[in-house]
Amino acid sequence: MIAHGIHHGSLLVVDRSCDLHDGDIVIAGCTEGFLVKQYRTKPDRLVAGNPEYPDVILRNAPQYDLDGVVIASLTRHRGHG
Repeated sequence: MIAHGIHHGSLLVVDRSCDLHDGDIVIAGCTEGFLVKQYRTKPDRLVAGNPEYPDVILRNAPQYDLDGVVIASLTRHRGHG
């Protein structure tokens, strides 16, 4: 999700009560754990920040639950030490 300003190790602030809008970054739960994706409509789908990963069409993937909207992210720019 680097294209969206979210890097490995970023801390995400998630609002589980937000209304979902086209283009929101979301946390999606699935059998493998949690994913961070961009929510798009027409059709409802989850889009990765990396074009090498295919879209997840939600009507074809009932195992995905949208758990919340990412409203902020914090990224460390300097390591420990």
